Amino acid sequence: MSAKALERADRYSNWAGLLASQPNPKAKSGDAIKLIDWDGNGVVVNLDPKMNLMDNSRKYYKKARKSREDVKIRAARLPEFKLKLEKSEKYIKLLSGTEDLKSFRKLSIEVKKELGIKMEYMPPEPEDKFRTFDLGEGYMLYVGKNAANNDELTMRFAKPNDIWLHARGSGGSHVVLRMKGKEKPPKYIMKMAASVAAYFSKARNAKYTPVAYTFKKYVRKPKGANPGSVVMAREDVIMVEPKLPE
Repeated sequence: MSAKALERADRYSNWAGLLASQPNPKAKSGDAIKLIDWDGNGVVVNLDPKMNLMDNSRKYYKKARKSREDVKIRAARLPEFKLKLEKSEKYIKLLSGTEDLKSFRKLSIEVKKELGIKMEYMPPEPEDKFRTFDLGEGYMLYVGKNAANNDELTMRFAKPNDIWLHARGSGGSHVVLRMKGKEKPPKYIMKMAASVAAYFSKARNAKYTPVAYTFKKYVRKPKGANPGSVVMAREDVIMVEPKLPE
């Protein structure tokens, strides 16, 4: 590429010199002119018909200079792009080797910062917004981190038939058990979910804690209620030991 650019620059320079050396350089010669170069070979030089030979000569000198400058710039920046290419190939392998979406998203952010790629907005995944627990058998449990986060979890993230849990009579996190369908979760899944709800409450140090649960569709937020405050239209209660899944 550089060799062709330099060859083109030399050609433009030769044409510029030939045009400037003509007997009447201020004359116009249409859109092309046949000349004899310095080696005695015939050449056809394209012209701008609105310009005289001298102005066309200046135009070719400028094009020759620009071509040489472009070669220098490319030569100076090539090592930078080679380094970025090497990094890109390395990161492609790393991204391909990630085992889950959360790891992929985290690494992709680092990669874009490292390579100077403009970041597009990526809405956070539930795993980033809320505490997340995989209870097994495809059941995922989501736990709010603060009052505002509780509201988002309950009022925007949870689906109507997800199971909503909260330590009864005690402040704490809202907890949502994502339902897989209409099938009722096994008792041990419900017990684990309730234990997590008890753990993330002010009753964490109690031996046993009552945990209320219901479908999210029976949970509503009264108008003007404080962040994290909700009421249940119906509920069941389970007594559990506050603890996290093993």
